Amino acid sequence: MINLYNPQIFSSIFSILLTAFLLGIIHGFTPDEHTWPITFSYSIGSYSTKGGFKTGLLFSAAFTFQRAIASELSYFALGKILTRPDVMPIIYILVGIVMSFAGA
Repeated sequence: MINLYNPQIFSSIFSILLTAFLLGIIHGFTPDEHTWPITFSYSIGSYSTKGGFKTGLLFSAAFTFQRAIASELSYFALGKILTRPDVMPIIYILVGIVMSFAGA
């Protein structure tokens, strides 16, 4: 059983890709600040239920596919570094600094 809330142990490349795909689908269903407004505006612009469904499905599928690829590339590039326990406090400090500047 894949734990999508804490994906850590993988036995194959298939399980990694499946987890990334499922996380992309969950992200597509979760209303947030950028996915739903864009999908909704494109769907409304098609002026039909069928066209809106096709537009929303195409947008969500492309977004899910793109995020799955980006997730895997970042995992392969940064996985060994970011899983070291001495790196996490540094990451939290850098993210906190960036969030402080963004909030200001």
